[in-house]
Amino acid sequence: MNPTNNPLVGRVLGISISESPDLESLGFSAIHLRDALVEFARYMLAAGATIAYGGDLRAGGFTHTLFDLVSTYKGAGGSSANRIKNYLAWPIHLKLTVAQRAELQNSAQIIPLPAPDIAGLDPKTYLPPSTAENTYAWCRSLTQMRERLARDNDAQILLGGRLIGYKGKYPGVVEEAYEFMKAGKPLYLIGAYGGATGAVLESLQGQRPPSLTEQAQFQNDDYRAACEYYNQHAPDTEERIDYTKLVDFFNKSGIAGLHNGLSVEENERLFSTPHLPEVIALVFK
Repeated sequence: MNPTNNPLVGRVLGISISESPDLESLGFSAIHLRDALVEFARYMLAAGATIAYGGDLRAGGFTHTLFDLVSTYKGAGGSSANRIKNYLAWPIHLKLTVAQRAELQNSAQIIPLPAPDIAGLDPKTYLPPSTAENTYAWCRSLTQMRERLARDNDAQILLGGRLIGYKGKYPGVVEEAYEFMKAGKPLYLIGAYGGATGAVLESLQGQRPPSLTEQAQFQNDDYRAACEYYNQHAPDTEERIDYTKLVDFFNKSGIAGLHNGLSVEENERLFSTPHLPEVIALVFK
C-alpha cells in the first residue's frame, strides 16, 4: 500500500478496544483482541493515517501495544512523526511521570485534557473514583474526552468493551458510539468479540439489550450511587444518565446512523464475521 496514493493519508482514525466479558463464550481470548488491534493499527499506519486512542497507560495494556507497534514500524522505515494521538482524561494524566513522557515522546502525542468545570474541584490534584462525588467528576471528565474524540477523529472503530467495572457515566465503548453517532461521524462496529460493542449493535437492530438497562447496571451499588449523585448535581447542559433514552437513541438511529459508507448487508456482515481479514477489508473499503 503506497501512502502517497491513499486517501487515508493525514486522516485521524480512532480505535477503541477493551476487554469483553463475552470473549470466552464466543471462542476468543484476550490474545485475539490484541491481534485485532495490531492488525488494524498496521493497516492504518501503512496507509499513512494517524491513530487516535483514548486510553490509560497501564503496563501491558492496549495503549502500550500501540506504542510498541509504532516503534517497530518506524524502525522498519516508517514515518518518524508521531503517529498516535493518545488522549488522556483528567485526572488520569496527572499520574503520568516525567520519565513516561520522555519514553513515549517519539511514539505518541500525549494530549492531556482539562478537568471538568465543577465548583471546588482542584484540577492539579489527583482524585480517585472512591466516592460518588469523585466518580461524578470522573464521569464528566470521561464524557469530555469522548466528545473531543468525536470532534477530532475522522472515523472510529469499536471492538469489545466492558459492560461493568468502568468509571464513566456509561460503559466506555457505548458512550463513544453515542457521541460519534450524535456527531454524524463514520463508525464501524466489530461485533465478533461481543461486549459493549455487541450491545450497541443489538440496539441499532431494534433490540433492547438486557445489559443496557438500569436493572442490570445498578446491581453495582457504587455505580448506582454515582448515577444518583450525577443526576442530582449535573448542570442543565449535561444529559442525565438514562438507559431508556440511550437505547431509544440507538433504536431510532439504526444502522443508517453509523454513516460509515457500508450497506446494511455489509454492516451486518461486519457485526457478525469472526474472520479478521474480512473485517479489515470491510472497514477499509
